[in-house]
Amino acid sequence: MPSVRMSAARAGAVLQAGGPAQRVGTLRKLWRFLRDPGVATWKKLAGAAAVAYVVWPFDLIPDTIPVLGWLDDIGVLAVVALFLVREVRRHERTLEAGAGVPVPDSDPAQPPP
Repeated sequence: MPSVRMSAARAGAVLQAGGPAQRVGTLRKLWRFLRDPGVATWKKLAGAAAVAYVVWPFDLIPDTIPVLGWLDDIGVLAVVALFLVREVRRHERTLEAGAGVPVPDSDPAQPPP
């Protein structure tokens, strides 16, 4: 039976390879993007619209067609995910290049600077 314990070196390698710490950072960036009043509302609602399209019973290609119906749902999710990733990255670059005013983070786990 494999050991559940992980060495410190292995744990560090997992975190550097894009593990949970990177995901938390990505979620924080997304949260800042969604809270920023300077970002257009339609950009913020793009993800919700994609999920609504997948859940909504009426599609461009009905889900009753076994493969094609599912592929259009996956395509919509992929395109919107790509759009959101690009927008969040653009937003972060804008914040970094701006006046240096950091966006306040409401994470109670982090102490104030």
